[in-house]
Amino acid sequence: MTTETADMVLLLAGPENVAAIAASSQSPAMGMVPDLAREVPDTLPPGVEPDPEQILSYEPDLVVTTSRHGGEQSANEQLAAAGVPMLTFEAADFNTPEAYAQALRTTGEALGRSAEAEQYASELLEKIGEINATASGASPSVLVLMARGGNVMAMGSDNMVPGLALRAGATDAAAAAGISST
Repeated sequence: MTTETADMVLLLAGPENVAAIAASSQSPAMGMVPDLAREVPDTLPPGVEPDPEQILSYEPDLVVTTSRHGGEQSANEQLAAAGVPMLTFEAADFNTPEAYAQALRTTGEALGRSAEAEQYASELLEKIGEINATASGASPSVLVLMARGGNVMAMGSDNMVPGLALRAGATDAAAAAGISST
């Protein structure tokens, strides 16, 4: 139902095993595997208010989603009440490479693709280890911006992109400005 979860499922199961994805997964600016996402014919409208009836119309074997916003939480409750198997992640499950690797493993287990998930998770963590080992000690100041719903927001260091910059030796301009979360 969300870009993050659709990307993991596409990576592990392939587009031929996906009934519908978040439309934003098809965008190179938003999705991690947009070429695979474009192979899925049905998309869910962008935004944080998924339509449970639309999702039920696909007769899903499993819905993989997040529970960050009120609309997502409400849809998740309705889908679970309808008996749909759900795999739901919290926002924190995507804040660090280690958390993402665990979310990938959890998704792989749910999809019967544990070996593939472990391979991707291990490759990611190996690359992160290389970043940690080669951090230069230089300290450029970094502020990460994101756009959502027509608004531009500064990201706090508890998010993936600024967290990666900090691992590489940057200083956190958001924290210096008193920003602690997005």
